[in-house]
Amino acid sequence: SSNVGKNSCPFGVILVFETNKQKDLIRSKLIENNIFAPIHWPITVSKFSESKNLSERILTLPLDHRYGFDDVDKLFALLKRLLIK
Repeated sequence: SSNVGKNSCPFGVILVFETNKQKDLIRSKLIENNIFAPIHWPITVSKFSESKNLSERILTLPLDHRYGFDDVDKLFALLKRLLIK
């Protein structure tokens, strides 16, 4: 179930990885497959170690009005191959 309305479009899919290394590996594979995988809001210095840690492990994949069903299917098929082994 979702709280997203029928006429709403989410900003993106937020993935949180166990490690920065895992995030970087998945991101590089996405880029190799021509999937835009930006790093949003990097925190390089912080007195809040939990915030910095999360910043290093988070990846947001855009999923907005510019992407059609075929784009989303391609993205999730690739993620499934990369993440489920």
